Amino acid sequence: MKYGDADRRLTYTGDVHMTGPDGDMKAAKIELYLKPSGDELERLEAYDALTLREQNRTTTGLRMTVHHGRRKIHRQRHAGDDHRSVRARDNRQDR
Repeated sequence: MKYGDADRRLTYTGDVHMTGPDGDMKAAKIELYLKPSGDELERLEAYDALTLREQNRTTTGLRMTVHHGRRKIHRQRHAGDDHRSVRARDNRQDR
């Protein structure tokens, strides 16, 4: 873990695994940006080999940004490709 005081950023690298009320996330790198107060999360950035498992869906991609409850996911097949938004896949069998 690395902390940058100037931008209030916690950086986790390697095989990062986070579990919380919104699901189970794995990525090669996760950055947490704190609000100026330092006691609340402003946004989360996850990069490379990203997987988010929620109750009824699994989402994969190369980058995810979560900012104030909004989620944006990008997929990139090769370095230099344009980023394209990806929709989460519903895992429910009853559809």
